[in-house]
Amino acid sequence: MSLRHWPYGRNAACQWPPRRKYQRYCSAESRRALQFAEQATREPVRVSSEFMAQLRQHFDEGEVLEIAAVVGLMNFANKVHESLAIPLEEKFVPFSATQSAA
Repeated sequence: MSLRHWPYGRNAACQWPPRRKYQRYCSAESRRALQFAEQATREPVRVSSEFMAQLRQHFDEGEVLEIAAVVGLMNFANKVHESLAIPLEEKFVPFSATQSAA
């Protein structure tokens, strides 16, 4: 998953990929939304109906649609930026997946 252009969400402690030590600060809802983002990004056809049922325990249909739309938009933006080799703005480097892996 490439989120090098995704700076951070509302809850910086829950940024993706989540760092284990911060997961305890994320709500169950945030963790489930982040799990959906990962699954939908890596293999969208493999997001199971069981997982979607779990997601719907935390979010209504409109919120599920909004989460899916944001995930799709971020994936689109990342693909465009990476295919054009657009450099990441310096202020976002500390939040990049490349930086986190180092």
